[in-house]
Parts: sequence; C-alpha cells; structure tokens
Amino acid sequence: MKLYTNYSKRIQINVLNLRMREVKTAFNIQVGKIFKLKQAEVERINEMAFEIRDIQKELQLDDEVFVSKLDNDEDKDQIFIVNDSEIGVEKVLTEKELKELKEQETERLQREKNANNNITERALYDMMNN
Repeated sequence: MKLYTNYSKRIQINVLNLRMREVKTAFNIQVGKIFKLKQAEVERINEMAFEIRDIQKELQLDDEVFVSKLDNDEDKDQIFIVNDSEIGVEKVLTEKELKELKEQETERLQREKNANNNITERALYDMMNN
C-alpha cells in the first residue's frame, strides 16, 4: 500500500511501531514460558538421576549417571561472562602493567646472569670439587 501524504506516512509508522512492540512482547512471553518449562524438565531429569544414583549405591554399582544442566548460552547469568579463550585480540597493557612486566624481565635476566650457567666453568668446578 502506497501512502502519499506525510500525515498518512507518520500514522502508518506509529501503527507499525505499535504492532512491532506487541509482537515482541508476545514473543518474549512465549520464550519465558518455554524457558520455565525447560528448567522444570531439567530439574525432573536430575531428580531421576539422583534416584538412579541412590539405587546404584544400594546395589554397589559405580556406573556414571547423566546430570542435566543448562548450557552457558541458556543461563541468564552466564550470557555476559567472557572467557579469555574467546578473545582473539591481544590484551592492551596499562602503564603499571608494562612497568611490572619490565621489572619481572629485569629480575629474570639478573637471576640468569648470577646463576652459574657457563657449561665449561660448571664442568671444571664439578671436576675439581668432586
């Protein structure tokens, strides 16, 4: 449907925005119901697993029992947690971190210098003192 007047176009924009909000709200309500149902089923499966585990203890069996849990992308608390393995960019160090890193490197070099790592000197020392 083609609209020609600005007034008609603005009314249509508002009507479409209202309809879009209604669809989003209905969708979110359905997703919430499905998520609650899934959580209930996971709990039911885990209760059965605990019963199986109790029976196995009575029978002195050591078979593993599957325990169900929500995946990280399904858990609301885990969605926004980022692991270091997920980051593909090198970390940018602050001035303080750079200074600490430089100090650690200096200490390491000093330890290596002070450690008697010369193979010939070490061999001579071992021969003369043993």
